Amino acid sequence: MFATIGHTFGLMKMSWRVLMKDRELIWFPIMAGAILLVVAHQVHHREPRDGIVLGVVVGAGFAAFESAGYAVQAMINSRGDRIVDIVELEVFRAMLAPFGHITWTALVGGALFASSRGGRFHFNRRLGLTLLGVVTLHALWDQSYGWAVTITKGLVEDTGWTLLWPNAQFWATTPPDDVMVWFNVIYNVLLWTNALVGATWLFRSWRGYGRRAAAEPPTPATYA
Repeated sequence: MFATIGHTFGLMKMSWRVLMKDRELIWFPIMAGAILLVVAHQVHHREPRDGIVLGVVVGAGFAAFESAGYAVQAMINSRGDRIVDIVELEVFRAMLAPFGHITWTALVGGALFASSRGGRFHFNRRLGLTLLGVVTLHALWDQSYGWAVTITKGLVEDTGWTLLWPNAQFWATTPPDDVMVWFNVIYNVLLWTNALVGATWLFRSWRGYGRRAAAEPPTPATYA
């Protein structure tokens, strides 16, 4: 029993260290939920699909703000000498944006609106699991770079495996071109696998909410 308690306590400490290491995992769902709540109180038609659309808009704002931050940081690091690299970074982020913050916030928006009863939002099982799932997708997304470095070193450079969580590994020096090719392939596979999971979840949620709306006639809610 004491071993089980100790193991559980160890997992709790590890989880806390992960959250403190990447505070965005905490603040993103909190900020997204807060913004959705503020805007949602001005919306009188609260079908789950409306929440998804609202989540897309809020998520696009998050994605644009974060991409701008990355661009500024890249410009500072390069002192403005590598404008092409900055443009490539922004194009890459633009391609992935619909599958990151936009998808995650859309999922939260749909679950939030699905919890609405009598003009009020309620924290229920669906909303809780959605928040947990979104945090998990976000965490795995953020770990993709470090894991790609680890996998590349293990498979291509044969330098051994060091499994870490959170994994903050990076290239201390630019590796040879053939190694970078493998790294880019592995990194993109990890990111696009995450994107596929999120997009599939969102698509199934959209269809599920549509069937629910067709089965249940809309009932007007009373708003304060």
